[in-house]
Amino acid sequence: MMLSQSSEVHYTSVCKRFSKWYSFHNEQPFDPVSVKKYLKHLFKEKKSKNTIQTTSQILSSIIKTVNPLFILPKSQYKEDPKPKYALSLFELRKYLEEQKEVNFEDYLIQYFLAQYGSRINVAAGLKWKQLHFLFDPNNKSITLKDIKTSSTKVKEISQECLTLFTEFYRVWKDRSIRQDEFVFRAGKTKEVWKRSKTLSARINRRIKESKSIIKNTAYIYSSHMIRKSVAMREYLSKLEEAKEAARIKIDHRKGTAAIKPYITI
Repeated sequence: MMLSQSSEVHYTSVCKRFSKWYSFHNEQPFDPVSVKKYLKHLFKEKKSKNTIQTTSQILSSIIKTVNPLFILPKSQYKEDPKPKYALSLFELRKYLEEQKEVNFEDYLIQYFLAQYGSRINVAAGLKWKQLHFLFDPNNKSITLKDIKTSSTKVKEISQECLTLFTEFYRVWKDRSIRQDEFVFRAGKTKEVWKRSKTLSARINRRIKESKSIIKNTAYIYSSHMIRKSVAMREYLSKLEEAKEAARIKIDHRKGTAAIKPYITI
């Protein structure tokens, strides 16, 4: 079973808690009945339904590697999670303008996420040496590493983003920083998944305290909504391009809504 660093930590944590429980209660670790009892125990402990559902999925996937015939009945504790909110371009710009006045470092983190549509762990693991333009004026690029997908990509950096990072670098340059140090502060830990949790909590607090975002209780507002906002805009943009290409193909006027009856997905 191939897991990312953050998933491996999560799986290990769930297994340790389950192991402690079944050892104390003299239960069988690979028995569906034992797992079901453990889930009921979590429910009595007033754990969230989402936590119980995630625990069920993790234990099932692990036990199946030992016992392929293992079948756990569908969890009765499953809940329909609230969707994450996606900001419009206007809302995102307004929010970032507000954040620039609140805290420059947190603003830069969020601007960076909005620029590349990255997960928070990419910002948490970003090191100065990955900002190539700081040390080579002819290399206007940045290396992005995502521990969830174990991917590494080199992206071109925009002038605005370059200016912001350069400004931030000048502040820290006088403090004798090393190229191998992390760009953003997140405690003393060097484990990226732990740093991600720290940065995520910080950004979530900024979002919670924001006056520019009118919040709806039907949605979740968290650091991940910036990534979702970028993804949504990209999706809608490409969808419109596909529609326009279809209009040309079937000789419809540019921008006409006459194509709608032909779209069934």
